[in-house]
Amino acid sequence: ADHLHHSQHERLEAVLQHLVDDARKRALFAGADVKTMAIASVRATREATARSGGEDIGAVAGTPMAGETINGQSFDGNRDVAIFPGDLPQSPSLLTGPNAKHYPLRFVRFRPPHGDNSGGTSSRSLAHIRLDRLLEFMIGDQLG
Repeated sequence: ADHLHHSQHERLEAVLQHLVDDARKRALFAGADVKTMAIASVRATREATARSGGEDIGAVAGTPMAGETINGQSFDGNRDVAIFPGDLPQSPSLLTGPNAKHYPLRFVRFRPPHGDNSGGTSSRSLAHIRLDRLLEFMIGDQLG
């Protein structure tokens, strides 16, 4: 989820649900509680806004791993970059079936962010996306 702007997370969840729909239906029939979530246990990017054709677009920014390339430009693992990762289709059914559109996928590997040690302690926390919701779904009722 951290490779996409938050405005695409709902579409990501729809795509994920579409991909696992048969297994989800079997699990529901068997009595399991099922939920599809767009998460990132470690957030390696941050949200950004870019201008394209006079319009603001949602982007993600981060530090690509050493050796990663974007549009022929190679990165050393130290320099930040902002990218527009594209938009997911509005309908996940566009990904399968006879009228499926084939999208070339290439994921840039981003370095995890450097921890902030400004508080003077050695403990560092890593940013995440909805990991708290996942933990609540998985074990929340066990804690109450």
